Amino acid sequence: MSDTREWPRIAVVGAGAVGGYFGGMFARAGAPTVFIGRKHFADAVNTKGLVLDKLHGQERITATATVEMSAVRDCSLILFCVKANDTSATATQMASFVRPDVTVVCLQNGVEQRTWQTFSVAPVFRAECPTTLKANFG
Repeated sequence: MSDTREWPRIAVVGAGAVGGYFGGMFARAGAPTVFIGRKHFADAVNTKGLVLDKLHGQERITATATVEMSAVRDCSLILFCVKANDTSATATQMASFVRPDVTVVCLQNGVEQRTWQTFSVAPVFRAECPTTLKANFG
């Protein structure tokens, strides 16, 4: 029996505090994780890594980030973490790249049910996020 875990390929769409933390924990555990965000975020993470603020201090991890939505193409799990007012536009931009067997987990603060149900991919799961999460880049 092998000690190596087989992880799904994970994309974090909208990697701020919530996406950075949850995606960062997956990456820290060894899951192949790509962060999709704005250019300044992608540049900083690719250069300096992602800093996780945890109960017992900070930890810098190596991570891969991009501005290209096409990076979701080979992912079987997507953590969807954009701001509520960016949900529809980002879901539309992402739609042509997602696999038919993808699972999307909406990790957004303050997103009403009717908003996250607009995804055209299935299944989509909604999760509540504590607002004390923090991840930094740069």
